[in-house]
Amino acid sequence: MTGIVFLFGLLLGILGTWLWNTAKERSIKLAWVDYLLIAIFVLMAGGGIWFVNTFTEESVASAARSSGLIFGLLALLVLGVTWQLIRRRNHKSGI
Repeated sequence: MTGIVFLFGLLLGILGTWLWNTAKERSIKLAWVDYLLIAIFVLMAGGGIWFVNTFTEESVASAARSSGLIFGLLALLVLGVTWQLIRRRNHKSGI
């Protein structure tokens, strides 16, 4: 379990650094709501990984699939809403 959490954190750090540099290069403006939604996405994705791994270790495959599907879809929904908010706000300002 610790290895999976470590790999998730490592991947998240690499992705976050890449996104931060891309936002700075293209001068994309982010509001506090964007940071909050990104944090909610990270918590949902991490929670999904945590539950799927826990249920898989306990040999409850149906619960692992269900929790992975629920957390995954919710995380993708939050990510999509965040993406659209950022695009619309920056499109209005001409970036």
